[in-house]
Amino acid sequence: AEARTLAQHYPEAIVWGPLVNASGRGPLEMARLVSSRAWWPAFGPGNLEWIDAIRTRAAQQGSSSVWEGTHGNAAFSFNHDYARVDRDVPMGVQLMRKARRGVRRMIVGRSSGATVHDSTEAPRLEVLTEPPATRPPLDREGYLEWLAGHRSPHGGLMNPDAFAVPSIDPFRHPAVLEVAARITPQTWRQFGPHRGFARAAGAGRVPDVIRLRRTRGAQGLDVWHWMRHDHDRYVDEVEQLADTPAIADLVNIPALRSTIDTWLWGTPEPPPQIEMLQVNRVLGFAQFIRDTQQRLDSLPSPIQPD
Repeated sequence: AEARTLAQHYPEAIVWGPLVNASGRGPLEMARLVSSRAWWPAFGPGNLEWIDAIRTRAAQQGSSSVWEGTHGNAAFSFNHDYARVDRDVPMGVQLMRKARRGVRRMIVGRSSGATVHDSTEAPRLEVLTEPPATRPPLDREGYLEWLAGHRSPHGGLMNPDAFAVPSIDPFRHPAVLEVAARITPQTWRQFGPHRGFARAAGAGRVPDVIRLRRTRGAQGLDVWHWMRHDHDRYVDEVEQLADTPAIADLVNIPALRSTIDTWLWGTPEPPPQIEMLQVNRVLGFAQFIRDTQQRLDSLPSPIQPD
């Protein structure tokens, strides 16, 4: 609905069209396909089919590239929580504010018919045998490093060989980065949290039904539909983890096996989205490691100098 609305707002610049996923390819198959093209691990297997279909459609229509806005979070949509004014507010006051927000969310959820989930009902799957080191809260220096693009898990998606056409992110343009880096933390926070700066900047440019919405759409919600009949493959992939170089000792294999054993395979009832994301990410990465090792082993031995 939002894409159609934006196309109506900019009829000369945006053409909207439906895209139906009917390939039948599951996330692990797509992870292997994209990784084999780019020779880079694909960390978001759940939506690779959609990305591949969009890029293929663009190529068929004569486009040499597609625009994507992954770096927009860093450039103009980040909340800059490190600059919060309430960092100096006493802890008791902060806790009281959080309690009030929690009560409001429960009331809104019940009055709207939404389900309020207890976080203890679905504990996060511990994928690694040892929990990773706690990352310190992002400060101004860390933000600028992120803005500069010094770290990103999306290297495979940015590889021009990964899809039919490459992507271009306007939010990575040096001029955009320079402007974002000059904006003070106080200015970022002036318009409130929850992407306040981006909402203010979009006034008159983006329809308010999009600009002011607080709901978020999930990616790859159809992923279970394409993997629900692949129980045996997932069991086999988990079993192969023990013999996978580099990560065999790092992955909590019993936890992964126990998790997939609880899924209602063959039925329309999907497991929690976060579980599918974690399992597909680990198994897709393991595939990449094994495939890369086979490729390296198949290369001719270097000629030794006389």
